Amino acid sequence: MRRAKILIVEDDLILADNIKISLEKNGYDIASLAVSGEEALLFAEKENPDLVLMDIVIKSEPDGIDTADQIRKQFGIPVIFLTAYSENEIFHSTKITEPFAYITKPFDTRQLIINIEMALYKSEQDKEKEKLIQDLQKEITERKKAEEEIKRSNEFLDNIINAIDDLVYVKDEKHRFILINDKFCEQFDVTRDEVLGKCDYDYLPKEDADRFRKIEEKVFKTGETALSEDISRPNIIHGKTFVFSTKKSLLKDTLTSEKFIVGISRDITELKKAQEELLETNERYNRLTDNADEVIFRVKAEGGHVVYLNAAAERIFGYSMADWLADPAIGFKIIHPDFREKQKQIIEKINTTKKPIKNAVLSWITKDGREVIMEHTIIPILDKKENVTYFESIGRDITEFKKADEALRESEKELENIFNLTPDMICVCTPEGKFLKVSPSCEEVLGYTVDEVLKLGWTKLVHPDDVERTNKEVESQLKGNAVMNYINRFRCKDGAYKILDWRATPVIEGIVYAAARDITERKETEEQLITYQQNLRSLATELSKTEEHERHRIATYLHDQISQSLVALRINIDELKEIKDYKLISEKADHIQSMLGEILKDSRTLTFDLSPPILHELGFEPAIEWIAEKMSEDFNVPIKFESDAHPKSVERDIGLFLYRSTKECLTNIVKHAQAHSIKINIIREGDYIRITIEDDGVGFDTSILKSLTQSVGFGLFSIRERIEYIGGNLLIESESGKGTKIIMSVPLKTS
Repeated sequence: MRRAKILIVEDDLILADNIKISLEKNGYDIASLAVSGEEALLFAEKENPDLVLMDIVIKSEPDGIDTADQIRKQFGIPVIFLTAYSENEIFHSTKITEPFAYITKPFDTRQLIINIEMALYKSEQDKEKEKLIQDLQKEITERKKAEEEIKRSNEFLDNIINAIDDLVYVKDEKHRFILINDKFCEQFDVTRDEVLGKCDYDYLPKEDADRFRKIEEKVFKTGETALSEDISRPNIIHGKTFVFSTKKSLLKDTLTSEKFIVGISRDITELKKAQEELLETNERYNRLTDNADEVIFRVKAEGGHVVYLNAAAERIFGYSMADWLADPAIGFKIIHPDFREKQKQIIEKINTTKKPIKNAVLSWITKDGREVIMEHTIIPILDKKENVTYFESIGRDITEFKKADEALRESEKELENIFNLTPDMICVCTPEGKFLKVSPSCEEVLGYTVDEVLKLGWTKLVHPDDVERTNKEVESQLKGNAVMNYINRFRCKDGAYKILDWRATPVIEGIVYAAARDITERKETEEQLITYQQNLRSLATELSKTEEHERHRIATYLHDQISQSLVALRINIDELKEIKDYKLISEKADHIQSMLGEILKDSRTLTFDLSPPILHELGFEPAIEWIAEKMSEDFNVPIKFESDAHPKSVERDIGLFLYRSTKECLTNIVKHAQAHSIKINIIREGDYIRITIEDDGVGFDTSILKSLTQSVGFGLFSIRERIEYIGGNLLIESESGKGTKIIMSVPLKTS
C-alpha cells in the first residue's frame, strides 16, 4: 500500500521536526519541511503531497490562511491547520480555505494521526464525488442522444448515488427537487413522493429557505460552485437538527440548455459536536493552565529544552516563552547553585525509575535576581518503548510559606523570650483555678517560685474580699467574654497583698490565657496625685483667667498679621522651588525679600499694635478710620469709611476688641477676597454699636460657616466667640462671585 506523502508548513523548526519524526514513525512520508508560505507553494507544486499540515500564523507573506487557499485552488491538496489559538474568530477566518481539520497546539500524536487519516479519507471521498458529479453531468448532457443509454445511465447513476453515504439531490430552475438519493430519504425519514416536485419553502422555516434560495440563485447566475455549512432545524420533514457541509454545483443540459442544481450534503453533526467538545476541552485546559497559580512546564528529556510553559511560569520567573526557546539551557542556568546537584539527581532518578516524583523542593533565581522556592511534582512522559521523552512539571511557589515558617519559628523564640523576660505575670490556667504555666516574673511580683505558684493555684492567692468578684469574671469568660482591666488582689509569700490589673481571654477549650500587671505602686501614686491635682486645679483656674485674656489678645494679633504673612511667604517659597528660569527666580526672590521686610516691620511694630496710641488718645472711630486709610494705602484697595453723627462712648476693652476684629476682617479681604473696593459703616443703635464691612470680592459659600470650630484657628471663630462672650452677635452674608458683608453688633459697655 502506498505511503501517504505529507508537506509540513511550520516556522517553529523544533515543532516541525517533532511532527516529522512522529509521522515517519507512523508510516508517512514527509515531502518537505517549509517555513514560509512561499516555500510551501513551491514544494506543493514540486512534490504534489497528499496532505499539507499548515501553521495558521506562520510569519511570512503569504500567511498560513492565504497559502492554504492558494494550495487548495491551484493543486486541490487537502489542508489541516495547526494553531495555538482556539478563538472562534480564527476558525471563521479560515473557512474560505475549506480546511479538512483544525488541530490545537499542544497536541498528541494520536490526535494528529486521527485527523490526518480523516482528512486523507475525506479528500479521497471528495475526489470520488467530483468524478461522480462530472460523470453525472456528462450522462445528463448525452441523454438526448440515446434514451436507452440515458435510462441505463440513470439506473447506473441512481445506484451510485444511492450508494453514496452523503445526501445527493438535484433541483430544477424553479428550485424544485427532481432527484434525491436513498440517504436523503433515510436522513429525513421521508419518501420520494413526499419530496419530489416540491421546494425548500414546503418543508423548512422561511429564513432557512431564503438562505438556500439565495445560494442557489448565485450558482445559477455565475455557474460557480457554492460551499456552505448549513444547520437544518426541526420542521415538518423531521424532528431533529442537523449540521451539513454542502456543495452545490451547476449542471447544464447542452441539448436543452436547461440548468440544474446538483447538491451534495454531508452530515457533519457528530463531527461538529466532536469539534466543539474538543474546542471546549482545549479552552478549558488552556484556562486551567493559564489561570493556575502553579508553574507548569513541559521539557524534553533529551537536552532539557522547554516546549511549553504557562503564564504563571512567565510571571514568577520573569522569562517569556521566547526567552526559553531562545536559550534551551535556561532551565539549568537559573537553578540556585545550592540545588544544582539535587536537580541532577531528580532527573537521573526519573530516568531510572520512570515514576513521578512529588514534593521535590528546588530553589530558582528569577530574571530580576530574586530567589523563588518551588515545590514540584515531576511526571515522566514515556514513548512506546518506555523511554522518557518529556518531563512535565507542576510547581507551587512556597517562598512565602518558607519565609512564614522561618518567621514563625523566630516568633516562637521571641514569644518565649518575652514570656521569660516580661515584668508582667503571664499565665495559662483553668477556670477551676489551676495554673498550667506561669512566667518567671511571678517570683518578683509575689515572691513565690514558679513551682510554688503552680502548686497553689490562683484560688488560694486571691484576696478573700475579691473572691466573689473574681468568680463572676470567670463566669463571664465561660460565656465567651474577654477580661479587660479587671483589678483584684493577690497574696504574696510574705503575707502582703499586691494589686494586679488583669487581661485575659475567654475560656477556650477549658484554658484561659492571662496577663497581670502589678499596679500596687501606681494605685498609691494615683491617690496622691488626685489630692495634688485638686489643689493644683483651684490654683490654675485663677491663674488661667489672668493669663488667658492677654494670651488671647496677643495670639489674635500674631494670627492676623505675622502668621498670615508667613503663610503667604511659604506659598511664594513653594512656588520658587518650581521655577526653572533664572530671571523669574530672581524676581520671585526679590518679592520674597520684600515680604520678609514687611514681616520684620510688623514684628518691630508689635508693641505699637498691641496698644495703638490713636485708639486711646482719639477714640474708637478715628482709630478705625486711620487703619482703613493705612490698609488702603498698603494694599492699593479703596476703602470708604462712613459713620453716623451719634456719639459712641465705647469701653476701652470693647474698643480694642472691635479695632482688632475690624483690622482682621480687612486683612482677610485685601489678601484673599480679590476685592476692588471696601466699605466700612459704623452706627449706633441704642446701647449697641454696629460695624458693617462690605466688599465686592469673590465671596464664598456660607455653608462652610456651619463648620467653624476652634480647629479652624482664630479667624472668624475667634471673632464670633469674643462677640458672643460680651453679649453681641456676628452676621455674615456672602455668595460666590457677589462679595461679602460682615456685621458686628456689640454693646457699648459690658454688663
